[in-house]
Amino acid sequence: MTYHVNDMVHSINQGPRTTTYTLDVAPHRIRSWTDTTDNLTRINHYSTDVDSPSWTDEGGGKHSRAIVGLAGIAGVFTNTTGVVWQITNLHGDLVAGIAETGAGLAYTSEYDEHGNARNSADAGTRRFGWLGTHQRAADTPDGSILMGVRLYNPTTSRFRSVDSVYGGNANPYEYCSGDSLNCSDVNGAFSCNNYKSTWIKGKYWPHLRIALRRYYYCTLTNANTWALMGGTGVGSYVLNMLARQTFGNWIGIIYTILGASYSARCTRAKGVWIRFWLQAGLSGFILDGRVQSGGCN
Repeated sequence: MTYHVNDMVHSINQGPRTTTYTLDVAPHRIRSWTDTTDNLTRINHYSTDVDSPSWTDEGGGKHSRAIVGLAGIAGVFTNTTGVVWQITNLHGDLVAGIAETGAGLAYTSEYDEHGNARNSADAGTRRFGWLGTHQRAADTPDGSILMGVRLYNPTTSRFRSVDSVYGGNANPYEYCSGDSLNCSDVNGAFSCNNYKSTWIKGKYWPHLRIALRRYYYCTLTNANTWALMGGTGVGSYVLNMLARQTFGNWIGIIYTILGASYSARCTRAKGVWIRFWLQAGLSGFILDGRVQSGGCN
C-alpha cells in the first residue's frame, strides 16, 4: 500500500490485484483509478466540492450515476443495466437492490457493525455497501473502505493512516472511539454520534404544545473546525433574527454575543466538541436553535 504526499491513498495491492488512484484537483477526493482486474480506468465526475461523485465513467463505454434522495443514494443508474433501486438500513448501509425492470431483489448484502461483509464474495467487489448511502467505496483489493481523506480497515475497525491533527482523536488511528454502531466518520476528519429525539409536553397547554428536540454531537478536527468557525457568525446572525421575532431584542443580542465569543475562544484549538440543539413547537409557533460548545480539544 502506498500513499500520496498528502496521505491520500495512491495504490492498494492484494495478491495479483493492484488498484492505483489519481487525485482530483481538489486533493481530498479521488479523480480516477485503474484496477489490474480488467485494466480499465474509471473516472469520477463531481458537481460540487464534496467527495461523492455525481457520475462515473466506468471505462469501456459504460457510465454510472448515483440517484440521490433525502437520505443519500436511492438508486444507481448504468447505461447498460438501467436503474437498480437501493434498500438501506437505519445505519446507512445498502442491504438490497431492486432492478427497475425485474421482479424481486436483484441482490442482498449484509455487514457487521464494523463494516465487514458477512458474505465474503462481497468483500472488495461491491462498490457501495457499508455506509453506502454516503458513497463510501469498498471495491478495493483488500476490502478497505475509502472513508474520505483516509482508508478505513473494517477488519480492525481502525483507519490505516494517522489523523492529520495530533490529539484530534482518542489515538491517531481509532474510528469513533470504538463505537462504529452509534457513530460515523464518513470523511475521515471528524465523527458524529447519532442524534436522540424526545417529545416534550408544554407547561401550560400539554395537549397543544409539543416540542421535538434533537441533539447532534460532533467532534471536529482539521479543516472542518476552521470551516465551522467561519460559519458560526452566519449561524448566530440567523439565530439572532429568529430569536428577535420570537422573544424580543434582548434575547437576539445574547445569541449574537454567544456566537462571537465561541468563535474567538476556539479558533486556536486543534479541534472542538460541539452540541447542536434544535427545537420546534406546535403551539405559539415557537422556533428556536442553538449551537453550544462543549469545550475545545
